Amino acid sequence: MKRRSAPGIIWHATTDGLRMYWRGVAVTAVAGMAAVAATTVVAATLTGAATTRLALSTMRGGDLGLAWNDVLTTTVTSLQQTALAGLSGILVAITVGVLIVAAVTVLAVASARAAQRAVEVQVRRAVGASRRQLLGAALAEGGVIAAATVVIGGSVGGIAARAALRAWPGQLQPWSAVPLFVLAGATASVIVAGALFTLIPARGRAVRETSGRTPALHAIALQLGLSVLVLTMGSLLIRHAGAMATPRGTGPGDATVLEIDSSGTPMAERAARYAALLDATRRSGLYDVVSLASPGTAAGLGPASKITTDCGECMLGTFTVRWQVTTAVYHFVSADTFRAVSAPLTAGRGILDTDRWDAPRVVVVNRALAREHFQHGDAVGRRLQLGTGQQWYTVVGIVDDPARSGFGAVLEPRGAVYLSVLQVPPAAVDLTLRPVHGAAVDGEIARRAADILQLPDHRVARTTAAALATAELAPLAWFGRWIGAEGWAMLLIAITGTFALMQLWVASLRREIGVRRAAGARRGAILRLVLRRGCGAAAGGMALALWFGPAARDALATAVAGLPDADPLALLRYGALLSAIALVGALLPAWHAAHAAPAELVAAVDS
Repeated sequence: MKRRSAPGIIWHATTDGLRMYWRGVAVTAVAGMAAVAATTVVAATLTGAATTRLALSTMRGGDLGLAWNDVLTTTVTSLQQTALAGLSGILVAITVGVLIVAAVTVLAVASARAAQRAVEVQVRRAVGASRRQLLGAALAEGGVIAAATVVIGGSVGGIAARAALRAWPGQLQPWSAVPLFVLAGATASVIVAGALFTLIPARGRAVRETSGRTPALHAIALQLGLSVLVLTMGSLLIRHAGAMATPRGTGPGDATVLEIDSSGTPMAERAARYAALLDATRRSGLYDVVSLASPGTAAGLGPASKITTDCGECMLGTFTVRWQVTTAVYHFVSADTFRAVSAPLTAGRGILDTDRWDAPRVVVVNRALAREHFQHGDAVGRRLQLGTGQQWYTVVGIVDDPARSGFGAVLEPRGAVYLSVLQVPPAAVDLTLRPVHGAAVDGEIARRAADILQLPDHRVARTTAAALATAELAPLAWFGRWIGAEGWAMLLIAITGTFALMQLWVASLRREIGVRRAAGARRGAILRLVLRRGCGAAAGGMALALWFGPAARDALATAVAGLPDADPLALLRYGALLSAIALVGALLPAWHAAHAAPAELVAAVDS
């Protein structure tokens, strides 16, 4: 018999491995492609330093045209960028989870394939193949699978990444391809490493009897648990963004908002024009709510800066102090604003139309600020100093803590101060108009407002409260969609891996099933054995998702305000899907094994 050359041995070993064990190759390729596609999307949102390249536009109005001379002042834009970095970090962590699930699938399938190919490899070794030739064949086989995986998965991921970046509601910073190469290279390396498992039986030239290696079912539990966890997180974000898109206290889409830019107008004159606008709009009789407030107030967003409170006798450790210095969120509001945002008064009075430029300076605080920085929580009648200024404001009321639905609002201080928009008039304001029942909004309201404010028409833009809320929550909805997409990629890996591993697991039990059948075990007993072990793996995955679910929800809550509790129905829905796939993957081969002759099962293992 003609002896084959080294390249011939490598070629035939490689093609035989790809052709004869195509099921394992297909599972490895699908898992790798899904992992590469998912990592490509996330890598497109990173810079070379593995930090997010996503950015948000500057909050409308910027510094509101006011003098912020306190170093403790924090803008809304900087808070939102911090929240954005937190969510991006969570997205990267989920991508690492996708890689882990893919690696578990690839290595578990590779281990089972190596056990199936043990006799083949030993025969090649016995007839003269060297370890170096078998190493070359394993590297070639792994390289082919890895190359196909990277090319196809990268192409799909590239299309998805372009769609993701086009849908991003903000700006993009410069991009580097380094994270993409690192993540794709990690996936390819795992695939090649799995191919090298076939070298384990090649340590000697003797052909030994081998028994199928039983795949570890904890790999299935890990896949199921991580997939269910990520899908539940994505579902939670999407559901929360949809719920928060309806402005609180205004009804779904029934409030008109005029975005006003009065920059360049002196503050005293600006205050007088704002008062004239409120008076004229109310006199029309068309509106139930006429609220003039700084941008972001409806979502609980505003710049944060220092305040000094005349506390009374508050404890600081073992000492009593009169003055307390803290930071609070600043909102600039009119008389109707508290009704517009559904923040009812709990003590004192709200801001009135008479709180104008030349009136005594007043302020309303929220309940959290009153409770923490005024004696016994009784803030009404006490004083409060803003920033580093010398002027004191009298606290005239306390309002309930309003919902903070805006993106990044969770990072703001708990305390909030509400100043009269007619006493401290910001350059950028929103005029919210809710018509009385049955009335229509004045079609010329934007032009009339511009005339009263003596501004060009382009500096008064008309929109709706619903549109503003949707735009504010657009980043949150974006992350919800793409965290969900990562979860579906993980689910695809888990489905293929779970189905394949369960079939390999049952195949490894053929000898045991044959012995049990020969000893008189009924088919139902065999099916119950497989079903019991499969249910154990599924239960382990659900337990993993339930155990880490609260921690995952808390991680999201650090960047998302008002996040509700995790939806148990979503967890059960995704968990039931994967559990069903795992059980079907086990019961199909178990059914065939239970109906086969015992001698046939033992002979199939020994052959």
